[in-house]
Amino acid sequence: MDFLKYLINFFEKAGFEKASLFISALTVIATGALGLVGIVELFEWDTYRWWVIGLGMGGITLLLGISIILIHKQERQLKAIEAQIRKKQIEDLHPHFSEADVDHAQKYYIKTKGQNVPPSRDQEPGLRSAFTTKEPLIPLFLDQALKNIGEDDRFYLVLADSGMGKTTFMLNLYLTYVRNRAPHDYEMKLFAFRYPSAYEDVKRLVESGEDKKTILLLDAFDEDGEASKNYKERLDQWMDLVKNFREVIITSRTQFFPSEDSTKGLLQVPKNNPLNPGFHQFKFMYISPFSDEDIQDYVHMRFSGETPEDEENKVLAFRIVQKSPRLMVRPMLLANIDAFLNDPDRAYDTTYEIYDVLIERWLWREAGRKHGQEQRFYDELRNFSEALAIKIFDKWEKDEQLHITKDELSLFAEKHQFDLNILSELEMQSKSLLNRDAPGNLKFSHKSILEFFFASLAENDPDFLTKLKLREFDMTKTFILDRAKLILMTKVEGGEFLMDENYKVKLSPYEISTYPVTQSLWKEIMGDNPSSFKGDLIRPVENVSWEDCQVFIQKLNQKTGSNYRLPTEAEWEFAARGGNLSKGFEYAGSNTLDEVGWYDGNSGSKTHPVGQKEPNELGLYDMSGNVWEWCQDWYEESRSGTYTNPKGAESGESRVIRGGCWVNVPQGCRVADRASDIPSDRDDLIGFRLSRHL
Repeated sequence: MDFLKYLINFFEKAGFEKASLFISALTVIATGALGLVGIVELFEWDTYRWWVIGLGMGGITLLLGISIILIHKQERQLKAIEAQIRKKQIEDLHPHFSEADVDHAQKYYIKTKGQNVPPSRDQEPGLRSAFTTKEPLIPLFLDQALKNIGEDDRFYLVLADSGMGKTTFMLNLYLTYVRNRAPHDYEMKLFAFRYPSAYEDVKRLVESGEDKKTILLLDAFDEDGEASKNYKERLDQWMDLVKNFREVIITSRTQFFPSEDSTKGLLQVPKNNPLNPGFHQFKFMYISPFSDEDIQDYVHMRFSGETPEDEENKVLAFRIVQKSPRLMVRPMLLANIDAFLNDPDRAYDTTYEIYDVLIERWLWREAGRKHGQEQRFYDELRNFSEALAIKIFDKWEKDEQLHITKDELSLFAEKHQFDLNILSELEMQSKSLLNRDAPGNLKFSHKSILEFFFASLAENDPDFLTKLKLREFDMTKTFILDRAKLILMTKVEGGEFLMDENYKVKLSPYEISTYPVTQSLWKEIMGDNPSSFKGDLIRPVENVSWEDCQVFIQKLNQKTGSNYRLPTEAEWEFAARGGNLSKGFEYAGSNTLDEVGWYDGNSGSKTHPVGQKEPNELGLYDMSGNVWEWCQDWYEESRSGTYTNPKGAESGESRVIRGGCWVNVPQGCRVADRASDIPSDRDDLIGFRLSRHL
């Protein structure tokens, strides 16, 4: 059987469309021939009886030939019918949706799932398992919703945030329905709110009397131009128009329909007309984010070939997913994974690069719908996002809240004087990177997006960088370290301490880098990466000698105009102990090394990205374990006396290294432990951090 599969695969690659049928025919002929030979041998017929075999073979071949011709003819007829159906579908969808829209929606479609709880609320502690039920949406509508005949079951809302696949769902629902529609079923029509004549096109259906026998699909209410001005008034107009359709399914961004207006699966939207008060009532469902399994299925489907290039792309795609899992739950962004594969000149080693590309695409996607004003809309939307990030940070400093209310947004928009002719206040809610949470507040669609803007802003605003509390914003820390444009420094107030029993040190204030120098920063300055442990650029750089560090620092200072240097041994130890905030811990920040450092007991025989363990009292990371760190001083065995800002011996054979590393036992990672190495030596155990005078 494996041999037959190989033959089928061979002929199909050679261009034989009927390869499987062709191979099957050969198999039957060969089997028939062997059977006839067996009969002749069994009955011990004379040689002249071989004509029986020939006659039998001819009969089998003739029958097979006729079968192949009939099957081939039937397949051509089916293909012709399918082509006619597709042509009719494209004509019915035109001009609201193009053939490219249809192809895009079908090509790598992962079945859309729906849930009864808003995804924002689903993420709140304790609610996921208790309240959320998820099920495929298309079967839900085809097998249940569209077969209901009750008057209260005629109007549906499918809600989702930006990039969650509302249009893809609607196109696949439409195509599935019309492909399987029985003659007695209702017609189905699909229109896009964004198309300028959508209202008039639906109105023509009503005037022709087709509405009562038609199921109507209306995609993306938030993209209706009039809805962006007054969505309740516009909804009144639409609902009055479509009131007699058999059933109506509307998709929209969640922001237009806050969840607090819903009760037991029903959403009541107040009418805007005081002369005709009341509610529009919808049954509703939220589109679920992609699960981990959905993401894996998509990547495997997208790169399903067996070529080396497909395998390489699959590996790269999964690496990108792992670096931005919080964004990849959105189908629109996952679909943009091609953007990373089509640029061979960029390695996309960092999470920052990946977020940068995805968010850029997201913003341009929204701007692309403002025909003739794309660039202006993009600029306003980008400026709005960055300014709002600062606004939310200021609010977080006061009350630790990462959202704003609708009223606060109005005041914010008025203060910043955004061009409301380009970016209206409603579009700030519905076209931006904001979502509405369960209580109705506005927040960035994920905290990591807010933190991306923090990192982007910090690059050009040292004051903002100083205010950031990176312990509360882990992703901002990752982005800054990835970016390698900023060096995070921690101020160490002056003080005094005993380095040895008879060696007292007094230090003036100085700064020391919050983290060891990363591979990303080294690569930015030096253009290469000498480290043995590659794969994540925010691991500490290693395999660098003391002399290499001096070259790096010289280039860094030339580029930045600063005065970075290696810390003296006294500066290093005072900072590792926690400076004036020291609690006397054995290791940098704890008496338990597992909490603050990577060593032989937990490292897995490798370095790890910086900042993953707890910091010490000053907020410094990785001062115990991970990599040894070069200090400026020559090493000297014995020291005594009282010194101010000591710089070590005047000469020697080796330079000081401190802190221990990934291969050390706990003893070697103590803040008091000392070691040394030859200045020219390179080793995957040793890295460094920076210091500078204030």
